[in-house]
Amino acid sequence: LWKEIRVEKEFLLQGLSQFKAFKIYPPDANFILIDIRKSGFTAAQLKAKLLEFGILIRDCSSFAGLDEYYIRIAVKTRLENEKLLTALKKIL
Repeated sequence: LWKEIRVEKEFLLQGLSQFKAFKIYPPDANFILIDIRKSGFTAAQLKAKLLEFGILIRDCSSFAGLDEYYIRIAVKTRLENEKLLTALKKIL
């Protein structure tokens, strides 16, 4: 299970790094913190857009020290990670 999570985390990080509007913070856990300030969306707006694709992300605007431009994405299965990356390509 841990090996699968590690592999999927690497796959997801590779895919997310293609979005120039994202500032990705290297994860220690099985989720990824991202500053989306340059995307033109707030966390709430991007969350709403992704919900249209059936994808739920964490809006981190309520976290101490973060503002409305931070999201958290969980590392999931390959199929779910691909679905997320495809949805992000359509939105951005």
